[in-house]
Amino acid sequence: MANRLTKTKVDKTQLIIFETIPGESVTMGDTGEIKHGQVLAQEESTGKWFKYDKDGTEGKQIPRRVYKGETFTCKADDKAVVFRSGLLDKALVVGIELTDYKGIAELERNGIYLEEVK
Repeated sequence: MANRLTKTKVDKTQLIIFETIPGESVTMGDTGEIKHGQVLAQEESTGKWFKYDKDGTEGKQIPRRVYKGETFTCKADDKAVVFRSGLLDKALVVGIELTDYKGIAELERNGIYLEEVK
């Protein structure tokens, strides 16, 4: 996937502004509908990925990746490609409130930075 910033224009429809590490394929848990830009967390006991839940347990309360594919209904053991590191358009990220400062700080510790595209 190409970076969306150039010297002359900014594409405001793309989630990824700049990707420093290529995406990775992960094994999902049974999480239902996953949207493009969904924040994900890894369950500690199984290693599977689920939607980030600020009030969750077993690691589901620690946001670590962002789904970068098209919206789909996710069943257990489905594969998904996730964003690992770089800049994302915060307006297109799903599943985390912009006032969830602890969650956003955790994303930053994992190399994911949310930026406002003007």
